[in-house]
Amino acid sequence: MKNINFRFDIPADNPYKFDKLNRRPSIEMFSRIINGFPQGCVCSISAPWGMGKTQFVRMLQIKLNQDGHKTFFFNAWECDYAEDPITAIISEMSIPKQNKNFWGLMGRIVIGVGKELGKSALHEISGLNFDSSFEALADWSKKKVEDYENQKTTIRQFKQLLSEEIASTASELPVIFFIDELDRCNPSFAVRTLERIKHIFDIPNIVFVLSIDKSQLENSICGYFGSDKFDAKEYLRRFIDIEYQLPEPSYESYIDYIAQIVNIDHDLRMEGSLAYDDFKRILSYQAARKHLTLRQIEKLLTHVAIITSSFSTGALMEYVAFFTYLSFFEREILDKIENKQYSDVSELLSDLQIFCPKTDDDYSFFIGKILGLYGDYVGCLDLKNPESWLPRNNQYFSQDAAIQLIPGMKQIVKSDYSHKIKLEDILKHIHLYSHITKS
Repeated sequence: MKNINFRFDIPADNPYKFDKLNRRPSIEMFSRIINGFPQGCVCSISAPWGMGKTQFVRMLQIKLNQDGHKTFFFNAWECDYAEDPITAIISEMSIPKQNKNFWGLMGRIVIGVGKELGKSALHEISGLNFDSSFEALADWSKKKVEDYENQKTTIRQFKQLLSEEIASTASELPVIFFIDELDRCNPSFAVRTLERIKHIFDIPNIVFVLSIDKSQLENSICGYFGSDKFDAKEYLRRFIDIEYQLPEPSYESYIDYIAQIVNIDHDLRMEGSLAYDDFKRILSYQAARKHLTLRQIEKLLTHVAIITSSFSTGALMEYVAFFTYLSFFEREILDKIENKQYSDVSELLSDLQIFCPKTDDDYSFFIGKILGLYGDYVGCLDLKNPESWLPRNNQYFSQDAAIQLIPGMKQIVKSDYSHKIKLEDILKHIHLYSHITKS
């Protein structure tokens, strides 16, 4: 098996060199949206974990660099140990340290003007009599109002200096700041980041692009506010101007890409068979039906590569791959097969119909082989009367396609195939490697 590396560096001169998911149209569209907001905005790119968001925003970043934008990339999850996200965000901007006014104002924002004054005043109040306490409380309240006014002035001055700094180092195009994996941060850091973006960075000529799993970020927000009844969707609308749901990828292209990396496209094409193409069609259909993530596909195909490479023969490896898929995503069907709970192949066919689009009769020969493996496994096939293998009252395959089930089953039980691989061998290998790459 090849060395496995699913991640790759995107060349600065070609953002689409490794575009295995056909993301180019989405990237071109999104770059046009960003160029249409020179006044600045906050965008979100949302997709579940493992669906290629980071790769998408990296490609988008290079495309925007080519268009003349100045861009920054901030992995929030790697920095959520910071006390205040503003320090982590500003550090990515490489603002000159000699700008003392800027850094001084930022320090005042982070520390919080008058923060300790309030604490000391309250401590003093607790030990005084009523008249003294009332006077101390009045003084403390006055200081808090002054602190608030000072903080407003500090933030206004800081935003002005930040605008000037951006204007001095960038073109007329918006500066783009990508924030990735905010949904994986601890809830407090995630909420503070949103608040800082809203109140500190709402300045002209800067666009924030948040790469998030929106549902996970909403859960974090509910956790921060201590209630699952908190309206996290409405809360997020306060911060995000444009929401974009990343489309599901081109599964066939990605399966081809991963299959080449782990070398199963070669293993399943031994002896000139179409085994890999058959398996890819099944997996692509199921990936779309079950909305599998790219990481789930990576783990599955890595597991398939390990198991198929452990067989001495290359024959019928597509069925090793298929039963491995069952072990990942259709465990109930695999358990019924292993425990011989289907009384005949027609009962198994009923459960296997979810793998076949009704519009595609070409699946029948593939499914026929699976039925043959099971029939041979339980000994329920009458070799003298193969027509009896056909399921009664079949409602799924056309009549012509149903007849193609028989050649598939026959090929499995022929003596020159039965000695090469049997279902019990496949199941043993799946159990042997069941704790590898599956978590």
